[in-house]
Amino acid sequence: MRRFAFICAAIAAGLALGACSVTGGTAASSADGQQAERLAALLMDHARRDDPVLAGARGEMQALEHALTGQYPAMAEEEAAPEPAPALIAAPDTDGGLSLFHAIHLASYREARHGVEGWRALQSQHASLDGLEARLVPADLGAQGLYLRLLAGPFDSRAAAMAACEPIQAGGNWCAVLPFDGDPLIP
Repeated sequence: MRRFAFICAAIAAGLALGACSVTGGTAASSADGQQAERLAALLMDHARRDDPVLAGARGEMQALEHALTGQYPAMAEEEAAPEPAPALIAAPDTDGGLSLFHAIHLASYREARHGVEGWRALQSQHASLDGLEARLVPADLGAQGLYLRLLAGPFDSRAAAMAACEPIQAGGNWCAVLPFDGDPLIP
């Protein structure tokens, strides 16, 4: 605690001297000097009483002491060489990548509006499609032209998607497993 009282005294003296150097006169002759003297007296009084308020302000008082005296403590090696910030890694380009989820390919259409109509018709025929998300994926079939594939999913595994195809195929409709991709179907 004596060291803490010494620090308070040093800060108080530094405040008083700092006020003198700024004003060019005595500390008592200026408002800044008077404030520094009052603060020094308060610090000394609190230090004598072992006031816990000072314990919470210890870091600020040490910084003020160092600033007034111009003497900064040597930094420990750990503080001197901070760890470099981790390098930012650019997000991968996912355009053209395959989805990790699977879908069932139910039909293909030339126009998006036909895809909406086909999805409604297939939902009315197969209750197993309830709760699935429908998507349209463009497919260029060369000489046959551009089609929009109607997909439903997502399924966590290829096996789950194949199992969802079975009742649809048993009902007389076409079904195949593809990656879950494309744009959401907007009815």
